[in-house]
Amino acid sequence: MSRDFGPWQERTSSKGKIYFYNRVTEVSQWTKPTEWVEFEKAQQE
Repeated sequence: MSRDFGPWQERTSSKGKIYFYNRVTEVSQWTKPTEWVEFEKAQQE
């Protein structure tokens, strides 16, 4: 199951590692996008 935040999706690689994919730019990366991290921090406050 993937989680979404804006254009970003949290996915799992074939080796079981979590990565993040942007559906708009078609960019994938291993680190959580900055805007996603900032949103989670704001939710904790």
